[in-house]
Amino acid sequence: MYRRDFFSDLSDLPRFDVVMSLGFIEHFDDLDDVFKRHVSLLRKGGILILQVPNFRGINRKVLAWLAPETQSRHNLEAMDLRNWRRLEGTHGLKPVFEGYIGGFEPRNLKRCEHRTPMRLLVRWFFKRLQHFMTPFPFLRRWNSASWSAYLTGIYRCP
Repeated sequence: MYRRDFFSDLSDLPRFDVVMSLGFIEHFDDLDDVFKRHVSLLRKGGILILQVPNFRGINRKVLAWLAPETQSRHNLEAMDLRNWRRLEGTHGLKPVFEGYIGGFEPRNLKRCEHRTPMRLLVRWFFKRLQHFMTPFPFLRRWNSASWSAYLTGIYRCP
């Protein structure tokens, strides 16, 4: 295992067959640099797996109201597939899969930072909705940038 500051010099590290990054890149403003650093860790033919929560669409509106501090710690541009497509071209990545997945996920919207009665009621609603959806997993198969829980990309480094 390697422990290193991601933004330090990584040139002495070996190159890896797979680099997996979940819930990381959306915390930084310079997406180009973060992508570049991930790609620099791959060997030729290696696989890069990226995933971020999708706080855009309806998720953005609800989270902005229930948990604005949480939302403010996330770069919403990192959750836009158009940016990923631009970056994959810039860094020579070949997409294996990229898209919004997970369907609507009420669990991502149950944070409540300012506990007013109305916000607690909305939070309660999403918690109940989560339990309602559990026996109906097919509801999570409908994916869209407007409501899906995650943006995922799997890329091959040529």
